[in-house]
Amino acid sequence: MITIEEKLKLFTKIVYDKVDKENQIVVENFNREYGNVVEQKKQEFIKEANAMSIQSKKSIEKEKLHIGSNARTEAKKIIMEKRMEIFEETIEELINYAKTFTETEEYKEMFFRDFRNAFLEMDKDSNIDVYLTQRDLLRFKEEILSILNGKAAEFHCNEEITGGFIILDVNRNIKIDMSLLSRIQNSKDYIGQKLFEIL
Repeated sequence: MITIEEKLKLFTKIVYDKVDKENQIVVENFNREYGNVVEQKKQEFIKEANAMSIQSKKSIEKEKLHIGSNARTEAKKIIMEKRMEIFEETIEELINYAKTFTETEEYKEMFFRDFRNAFLEMDKDSNIDVYLTQRDLLRFKEEILSILNGKAAEFHCNEEITGGFIILDVNRNIKIDMSLLSRIQNSKDYIGQKLFEIL
């Protein structure tokens, strides 16, 4: 004879088995109906993620190229600015050297050699203007007048020329510029080229 307790256990087992079987059927039906959907959605998400990854890589690569290009441009700009700074400092140093050079005996010899040659270019009947520094006018006026040999000349002081002189043939409108500043200015291209070769 079966006790009530055993009957309850048996009944419970039957109910559990039935629920389990029904659940199993529901799960199988769900997997059949929606399992493919889940897998399909999973594949779609994977594709989207890959596409985003590829797009992201492209964006990163594009940004990298952009940053690299900007960096190269900025580097060239900095190098060019530095070269110009060094170039301007070099010109300034040359002008300062030219001022120091005017104190030497070599400068004096060069001044008179150049002045004699320039004077030979002037028309004998022309009036001439001579531009030079105040210091050179005081130091060299007598010797300049000797070279002019009685020819009329008007003297003008110009401190900007640094040293040397400018002679102007007033009648023929001819100008001979033998100033140190002009020599430096005329050599700028050569100085810049040599300087940039070094840099």
